[in-house]
Amino acid sequence: MSFSKDDVKNVAMLARLSFDDDKLQKMQTELSAIIDWADALQSVNTDDVEPLFNVSDKNAPMREDKVVMMNNRNDVLQNAPDSDDNDDILNRQFFAVPKMIE
Repeated sequence: MSFSKDDVKNVAMLARLSFDDDKLQKMQTELSAIIDWADALQSVNTDDVEPLFNVSDKNAPMREDKVVMMNNRNDVLQNAPDSDDNDDILNRQFFAVPKMIE
């Protein structure tokens, strides 16, 4: 497939690019070569080829899923620039952030 100069100008406009006439000719040649290469890939017969999900035949080792508490609340809130502890019922602290909507 061959790109015309108008095709290249349209693609450039969509990509928010601008080219002078020298670059436009170069881009026309390069885009045509890319599309020709993609067309060549379409002509490859892949009827007897199984889909490849991974380049390796090895499967990842499986592990048991389990919930682990790695950080406690005080350690996490120690790094917070500001925290709030106004939850009197459960005695919890929270990250304090600026109010965004009034």
